[in-house]
Amino acid sequence: MSDQRPAVPIGSLDPNLPPPLPKAAPKVWTPREGPVPGTKPARYTATIDEILQPTPDVRLFRFTLDGYSTIMPFIAGQFIQMLTPMPDKNDPTKKKELIRSYSIASAPEETNFLEFCIKLVPGGAFTPTLWNMRVGDKIDVRGPHGKFIAHEPVDYDTVYIAAGTGIAPFWGMIQHMLSIGVTRDIVLVFGVRYEDDLLYADEFKALAQKHPNFRPIFTLSRPRHPETWWGEKGYVQNHLATHVRDPKNTKAFICGLTPMIEASVAELEKIGVTKDRIHYERYD
Repeated sequence: MSDQRPAVPIGSLDPNLPPPLPKAAPKVWTPREGPVPGTKPARYTATIDEILQPTPDVRLFRFTLDGYSTIMPFIAGQFIQMLTPMPDKNDPTKKKELIRSYSIASAPEETNFLEFCIKLVPGGAFTPTLWNMRVGDKIDVRGPHGKFIAHEPVDYDTVYIAAGTGIAPFWGMIQHMLSIGVTRDIVLVFGVRYEDDLLYADEFKALAQKHPNFRPIFTLSRPRHPETWWGEKGYVQNHLATHVRDPKNTKAFICGLTPMIEASVAELEKIGVTKDRIHYERYD
């Protein structure tokens, strides 16, 4: 038996990642002509109007809907399906429609575009196709769908627990909670591997300065520069007992991969959050 330790996943440190997009001036969003989409889930042709790259392996894609003046109404926490034709593995002369679901990262109050926070999976079936797309390219989308939402009125505390791009729905959900005047305690516990993997950190900190009931907690599992890292260390589940102030009156929302979800559920139940108040969305 080999005594070698298993390789540590390198993720955003992977030297084979494609080069980052060149920085561009922020897009100025202007009113568009057309009707407002209906309230029921539907299929649309979307145009990529802006692409941002906050980390080496994550891009933010901002879509508009062709022929409409705004994006469709949705509830914070819902998702959209993206559809694209791909060669059929069983018959390369034919194509089949590949479908992938992605949480909407923007808040419902943002009606200019739909934002998606998507990590590149090298060799994956779908994300390399997205990485090859540029502003002006089109893709079919369908939705909105999903019940991973915070029911209103919000007369309870909330804790949002995320790792990696599991932060996507919580960026929109937390913005929405604060925009409608929720005053109950809102805590975000967000974990990534390295300092360069943090997503929306400056934006969450800016929200916290405006809203004293919102507390963003950032934690790194593998800090590259622990001497200068200003946040917590370790996995998200290790910090729940410290930062969830009133477990019996808290609803928890968790988004990420199954091992993190299972560990967080176990810790939440241990500190007194009942199972019926724990909601999660798996990204695997």
